[in-house]
Amino acid sequence: MYQIDDGQDNDIAVWISRAAIEKAYAASPTLASIREQMDYRLSCGVTTETDRGIETPGDHVEWALRAAAADVGYYTDAVSTNAFFGQIADELEAGFENGQLSKKEGIYLSSQMKCFQKEDIDMTLSLLPGVLKNYCSFTNMSIGAIPYYVGQPANAKGFEEVLGIPMWTESESSVAIAIGVPIADVVNNLILWFVKLRWIRVILSGIGFAFMIVNTIRGFIKKEYHSWYAFMLTAGVLVVSIVYTAMITIWGLWMKPTPDHSLFLFYGSCGPMLLQVFRILCLIYLGREIVEFVKNRKNRTADKESDTESDTESAAEDSKNVKVIEETNAEVVSAE
Repeated sequence: MYQIDDGQDNDIAVWISRAAIEKAYAASPTLASIREQMDYRLSCGVTTETDRGIETPGDHVEWALRAAAADVGYYTDAVSTNAFFGQIADELEAGFENGQLSKKEGIYLSSQMKCFQKEDIDMTLSLLPGVLKNYCSFTNMSIGAIPYYVGQPANAKGFEEVLGIPMWTESESSVAIAIGVPIADVVNNLILWFVKLRWIRVILSGIGFAFMIVNTIRGFIKKEYHSWYAFMLTAGVLVVSIVYTAMITIWGLWMKPTPDHSLFLFYGSCGPMLLQVFRILCLIYLGREIVEFVKNRKNRTADKESDTESDTESAAEDSKNVKVIEETNAEVVSAE
């Protein structure tokens, strides 16, 4: 459904327009069979006002489709669910093949996302530096206790038996708060110090990464690859963090976020964690370089002192030999 071209201009917030859904109904009798339930789910779900009228933003159409299928009874077992959605997919695919449906042009990163246009990518690239900066500086980051368990009582009781602590309550005055707050205070204090020292850590980790790059290049020249392995691991962590954050950013464009949006901390929590791993690896490497420098300097000082002692001993030996020669010559002259 994300591939259906509705003939309208790209809207960053809309993944599947109402016009595209109408085309899907026409091409898929199976989908049309749950139209009443689908339209109801769309009407009572999340909506956004656009130039083309009321639309459903982001992936909420997908959730409406699942709910509509469940309303009809297609989620009673996995076989029925798979057969139902498989039939819709086959009918839509046939619609593309026979020309009833047109495929929207763009970049498809996943079957669970819309196709992205140049403006989507441009917006992602404009947001990414600010998001990464916030990750590096721990902006808006903290930890807190979940006020109360929101699942089913039976499941909570099962967790109580495993964990040995009370879980279920319908009140916000939960035991979970009493258990969680001291831990949260400790972690929040650590985060506070991380924030205060953030730029020192950024600079030092940057120096460490620079040393790593230089040593990797030197290693290639000398055909020594010890730093290469460290560089591949560290750079890999950095690249994964950036790519992951970029994917979260482009996925969440329908929320029209700013770099401070909670989207990046809720869905993108893996991003800052990987950045911290990258910085820790860089700091470890820098520490190793400092230790090696100090050791080498001590060794050079020791070698220099040893050379000085050797030179002194050699000079003394030479002086002794000269004295012996002079005494021998004196004895010879006296004997003559």
